[in-house]
Amino acid sequence: MPSSQPKLLLLAPLLYQHHCPLGIKLLWCHTVNDKFHGREHQINDIRKFFEADSAPLRGQKRMIFQGFPGIGKTTLALQYSVNYCNLYDGVFWLNAHSTEPVDGDDHAGALERDYLRVDNEVKSRTKLSFRDWCSNKKWLLIIENIEDSMHVQALSRIIPQAGEGQVLVTSRRTTSTSSGKSCRYYL
Repeated sequence: MPSSQPKLLLLAPLLYQHHCPLGIKLLWCHTVNDKFHGREHQINDIRKFFEADSAPLRGQKRMIFQGFPGIGKTTLALQYSVNYCNLYDGVFWLNAHSTEPVDGDDHAGALERDYLRVDNEVKSRTKLSFRDWCSNKKWLLIIENIEDSMHVQALSRIIPQAGEGQVLVTSRRTTSTSSGKSCRYYL
């Protein structure tokens, strides 16, 4: 069960301020759609997958949203995180698409730089590295726009393996973007 300590919510560099139903101030990378409706069954499917405690699904779980551009992968991930923010000690958002390579760096390096941004922010707030902080917490990591094999390779270096972590990935690609206890959800 998450502790009663303040939540640690770190999302993308372009931030908008909103409030979740519990009144905890959040920083979201996208504006929350107040007119969002429908898709309750999809949000319930996500929650059921993350709550599953059968032997093959214990531990960290990853769900991959795959579909055409504009179909609502990001909106669904955002709505899930808003609806269930109270279940997590921390919610983190990385956007692989908005991180541009610099000086010959590849997209994986750019994604890792965005990860370092999160790591530095966690250190400034908690005095722990992101991985150390995650080791005994319940957290949700949303990684948006995983599109190429370099991003996929970077995931193994970015995603903390400890703690009660859950990962949502959005991608237009239909190639494998994760391993382990993962579920694909086609939109």
